[in-house]
Amino acid sequence: MIRHDSFDDADEAPPVGDAEASSAAALAPRWMAIESPNGADVERAASVLGTTVEHIFEHSNARRPALSVDGEVQRLTMRTLQYVDPTDSVETGQLDLFIRGTLVVSVHRPPSHVEQPATPPSVDVGEDHERVVVTLCRWAIDGYDEVVAELFVDVGEVETSVFSTDTPADTERIYLLKRELAEARRAVTPLAAPLEQFAQSSPRQSAEFKVLGDRLHRLVEAIEQLDSMLSSVFDAHVARISLQQNEDMRKISAAAALVVVPSLIAGIYGMNFKFMPELSWHYGYPMVLTLMIGVVAFLFVSFKRSGWL
Repeated sequence: MIRHDSFDDADEAPPVGDAEASSAAALAPRWMAIESPNGADVERAASVLGTTVEHIFEHSNARRPALSVDGEVQRLTMRTLQYVDPTDSVETGQLDLFIRGTLVVSVHRPPSHVEQPATPPSVDVGEDHERVVVTLCRWAIDGYDEVVAELFVDVGEVETSVFSTDTPADTERIYLLKRELAEARRAVTPLAAPLEQFAQSSPRQSAEFKVLGDRLHRLVEAIEQLDSMLSSVFDAHVARISLQQNEDMRKISAAAALVVVPSLIAGIYGMNFKFMPELSWHYGYPMVLTLMIGVVAFLFVSFKRSGWL
């Protein structure tokens, strides 16, 4: 769906490689914004850029954020991030910017598993097409900020749970957060190089691109910090589970010893040997019971003092 289109037929650029291709740079700044594109939208985008539908589709299926140049057309691919609170998940979309001279086409594919996906803002192009690029990059980075802030909350909750006296945190949630951090890292980290290239080549918005680059570097550092925190939390969680399992094993072993000793004594007298003098003693039976109770009591007190029970 085309959300914004400031092009008209007279603004269509000549085909890439055409002798008049330089006229594309002389056109007034124009911007087309496409949301969840269909075939007709892509054909329109290819027409105004003077390129082919296959070229648009080829670059729109890119998997890694990057800046590339194909003839007169620059293409910036970014990943958009959106946090889904009920599932603690980070969903990924894609935003492609096709730039030819002063002409800009943005193609946004929102995350597929989000009920209300965020949409890029409208931009007043004015006399500077780079304003569109800056605004859309800023919007994407704002989304990264929100996701990282939510991940800090989630990691803090897990950290509190692990070091509390209650039941340790769920291991599955720790693995989930590790996976979501990896997804955020794949979206944020590769965008630093394209922003640096824009900062060096942009005549009007260089300072803005540098600011965005600094924000992105801080986000990368924050993600690395979160990953380190989560690794420490996971190690502490595993150590706590191991200690709990050792404690359980001690209790099980102590309880087994309390049962084994009287069972051993009873088993000996259950063998029905012919010559067992104590069987004919008047106090033989009470003596054996007293022995069994005494041994069990001694073991119980010993295990209790040593912390096994």
